[in-house]
Amino acid sequence: MLGLSKLSLPHYIRHHSAALVQLDCLYFSREPYVYDMKAFVSICITSMICLMFYQQAEAQFVDKNSTPNIVLITATYGTGFPAADLADRFGTHFLIGGELHYLTRKGLVIGGGGQFIFGNNIKEDPLAGLRTPDGNIISQEREYGEVNISQRGYYLGADFGYLLSIGKNRSGIRMTLGGGLLYHKFRLKAGSGTIPQLEDPYVKGYDRLSSGPAIRQSIVYNYISTNRLLNFYAGIESIQGFTKNRRGYNYDLNTVSEGSRTDVIFAIKVGWHIPIFTGEGADIYY
Repeated sequence: MLGLSKLSLPHYIRHHSAALVQLDCLYFSREPYVYDMKAFVSICITSMICLMFYQQAEAQFVDKNSTPNIVLITATYGTGFPAADLADRFGTHFLIGGELHYLTRKGLVIGGGGQFIFGNNIKEDPLAGLRTPDGNIISQEREYGEVNISQRGYYLGADFGYLLSIGKNRSGIRMTLGGGLLYHKFRLKAGSGTIPQLEDPYVKGYDRLSSGPAIRQSIVYNYISTNRLLNFYAGIESIQGFTKNRRGYNYDLNTVSEGSRTDVIFAIKVGWHIPIFTGEGADIYY
């Protein structure tokens, strides 16, 4: 397959996955994230190699003539590490979502999905202009008000790619490229007291809502068991968003929102598949 032998395949994967990560880090990441991504790649490759050996042993029970198309319904979870402009605003966060992909018998993958982004690691304070010298905010009741600041966002998009099968079943290295929309903002919620600035419509002048087109790359190990009971993927992805602040005015800074941003997320993710086998071979794929 693609001129690769079983012995050269792990070296091929290591070489090209490292090149992809190095390219992302070179243009979008800062030095600490380069080391993070190197660690991610090492962990993922080690896990992939272990799964490959297990799959080679399992593949002997698969009917060589059964190669069905598969619809993959997937629930996903991951940890994201921001870079570029996004790293000035947020820290480590989490991603939860769903995907729908169609995998052909020739290994082509097409589909899409969405991810909800959330976290409490905040680096920029959008309410700094409202705080007293000791860091508190005065509520309408003339008392110290409690404010909870968190991260909210989402990514929606479509992608396509290829599954490089290992062994005789439908598992292997899945590489995809896609595009979509990246959206993020501060979630500002008064915990105690009444703070008029955090109520509509004034809160929109503080939440820094930003959105724009984004591109996404991923490389994962995709595992489909012969007994259909264990189906998952694990790997890494990178999202680069080219966003703008969608609010016309920042109240705390007394400035008009101008300029563009480059918001980058590196993530390590896992997904749990519900496979639906279709077409020729679906009934004998065991």
